[in-house]
Amino acid sequence: MKKHALGSALALATPTVLTLSAFAGMFAISAHAEDKIGTRRNPIKFAFSPSSDSNKMMATAEPLRKCLEAKTGLSYDITIPPSYIVVVEGFGSKKVDLAMTTSTSYAKALEKKYDVEPLLRVVRKGEATYRGAIFVRSDSKLNKLEDLKGKKFAFVDPASGSGYIFPKKMLLEKNVKLGEEVFANKHDVSITMVYQKQVDAGAAYFSAATDANNNHCEKINQKTCIGNDARRLLTTQFSDVFDKIKVLALTEPIPNDPIAIRGSLPAEVKSKTKEGLKYCFADLSAKKQTINDVDNTVETSAKDYEPLLKIFKELKVDLDGAMAPKKK
Repeated sequence: MKKHALGSALALATPTVLTLSAFAGMFAISAHAEDKIGTRRNPIKFAFSPSSDSNKMMATAEPLRKCLEAKTGLSYDITIPPSYIVVVEGFGSKKVDLAMTTSTSYAKALEKKYDVEPLLRVVRKGEATYRGAIFVRSDSKLNKLEDLKGKKFAFVDPASGSGYIFPKKMLLEKNVKLGEEVFANKHDVSITMVYQKQVDAGAAYFSAATDANNNHCEKINQKTCIGNDARRLLTTQFSDVFDKIKVLALTEPIPNDPIAIRGSLPAEVKSKTKEGLKYCFADLSAKKQTINDVDNTVETSAKDYEPLLKIFKELKVDLDGAMAPKKK
């Protein structure tokens, strides 16, 4: 009987212990889940679009994180996803709270009606916009867009605003039907293909040449007047690239990259982050610690990027496929 009573007592006690244990576990999970966004246990997930070498990007992004945390009192976790589309989909799945993304990626997020809004637009070399350009060899007989009919042409990537979308739009508006079209995948490769006469012309990004004070200048010499377009990526490899390659035509202005945030985040978090970003980019630039060549930021809105959506539809661009990781 005593044994039976003891067993009964244990049987009654065990569920109680398990229940308390389970309750404690649930409480811990609940407490973690309720941590406010921007705390150490629930940092703001800040993604950078993978525009260049991830290790170099992370090294330059670290000073920004430290500055933001000091200025806002919030915590941030910086990541560099493997592809542009991962950044876009991160907003849809709430795995990304904040992103320094591309104009094309942000427009795609708008198209998908994700909960995302632009906080600021970056400024580079004093400009809040940039352009696409069509480059040809200086010794060629190509002097206007119509001369490109039937020619071999190198675009950068179907997801590139300056390296494909806007140059293609410009060619279509002029009724220029190209010959063979290839994708170089990188802006410098597109210019290289033109330089080495693998193609007749190529598209890449363009920003006006500037002097040390960011004033526009005309005669590029890479000392007092520095070229800021895609050709500058090749000056070490081809010292005469600015002489051998010329600009045939420029696209309309394209809004610079937005810094976007999830719209459903608390207003205080968005406000603090915005003011922190404005301060930190300006401060780091003054200290010559620029991130992705950003000098400053300006106000912007979704309307600045909506025209891109119209172009996507006109060109029937498959951005999901274009922004996916490239197969090696």
